[in-house]
Amino acid sequence: MKDEFVSMASHELRTPVTIIKGYLELLLADEPLPLSTEQHQFLDAMSRSTDRLERLISDLLDMSRLESGMVTIQSSVFDLKDVISQAVDEIKAGKVDHCLEIKNPEGSPAVLVEADKDRIRQVMTNLLSNAVKYSPAGSGIMVRIDDTVAGEDEGGLVKISVEDHGPGISESDIENLFQKFFRVDNSTTRSATGSGLGLAISKALVELHGGTIWVESEPGLRSTFSFTIPKKSPEKASSA
Repeated sequence: MKDEFVSMASHELRTPVTIIKGYLELLLADEPLPLSTEQHQFLDAMSRSTDRLERLISDLLDMSRLESGMVTIQSSVFDLKDVISQAVDEIKAGKVDHCLEIKNPEGSPAVLVEADKDRIRQVMTNLLSNAVKYSPAGSGIMVRIDDTVAGEDEGGLVKISVEDHGPGISESDIENLFQKFFRVDNSTTRSATGSGLGLAISKALVELHGGTIWVESEPGLRSTFSFTIPKKSPEKASSA
């Protein structure tokens, strides 16, 4: 009953939130009213809060669909490096005060995979958002792509890692980190906002692709979130 209520409430909230967001964007973009600086700041704050509410609703709907088996993977062949670059650009567009760097495989012009492009970008955006959220301003965030991972699949695996220099995660918290609504609770993370759904959604999406997601962390130094997805088989990759 709880899951049904969350799903129903999320659907019902989406329409009014979309309408509120639309009118706020209209006021901020066209400025049909003579707004003072203070009023403009109020509207900016309302817009940011509405964006947060919209992301929460989307996460709740995604989690509901994943748990009910309604999410299907729409696979296509694409260059993983392009999708990761798009996710990094999206995070940078938020004017984050961090240095984001991508380390691509040496000598590899493209890393072809067969996966759901939008869902992999969603996983990357979740991991990058977490890294930005919990890292001190000005610190570096490294994205690494390793296309030499051995695996059971004919073409092997591709491993993508996101490393940050945040507060780190204890072993006891790592055990629960990918459960829905779980959030690390300590003095360095308590001020960060979030629903506790991003990692649970990412785990479900990676596993739908036949991959694995995990985290390695050194408390007080860094955390590295990694996931794998199968590479394209050589035969199909050559025809892509």
